[in-house]
Amino acid sequence: MSKILDFGTNFVHRDEKMSQKKGVRKMKKFLVLLLVLGMMMSGVTYAATTDSIQLTVVVGGTNYSVDIATSGPYSFGTVNLGAQQSVYIGTVSNNGNITSDWDITGINATNGADTWTLAAAVGADTYGLMIGTSAASGAEPTWNPTGGTPVSSVTTVAAEATTGFGRRLAAGDNVGFWSKLSMPTSSAGTGTYSFTVSLTATAYE
Repeated sequence: MSKILDFGTNFVHRDEKMSQKKGVRKMKKFLVLLLVLGMMMSGVTYAATTDSIQLTVVVGGTNYSVDIATSGPYSFGTVNLGAQQSVYIGTVSNNGNITSDWDITGINATNGADTWTLAAAVGADTYGLMIGTSAASGAEPTWNPTGGTPVSSVTTVAAEATTGFGRRLAAGDNVGFWSKLSMPTSSAGTGTYSFTVSLTATAYE
């Protein structure tokens, strides 16, 4: 009877040991699995993404301004029909606080009920006008708008000054201000004709 009990006890002990070994093996397998997964995860490459947004700002506190430093009105004097006359008017300056260009606008000349039309090509009762710049007290321009010299033809439609004339004039800078009149080939009226030229400071392009 005692032998049977001893056998049963030994059998139970062996079963417990086997269960413990199986548990250890399972734990080892689990640890190995975790190790393999960790190695695999460490080799994964994650795709990075980039995004952007455009931001804008409008400059404030700017003052576009131009000043013609001469007392008006200014007279060309007596000029014959079909002739031309150029004069140095004075200086024109950028008295704003930012670099600017100029737009130029002229008007038809009037003498009571008589009118001269302002145009690029002169003719009967049609006159021409150009504006030019130089150094503040420099030599007269060459009056060739197509030659890249600092002159610009004037019309009744506001137009940006041509290259060299009033373009990208820095704040506080000034230049010599010239004008050249081309008289009509004929005129229905006599006497004194008057007209104005306007300069408008604008943002340069």
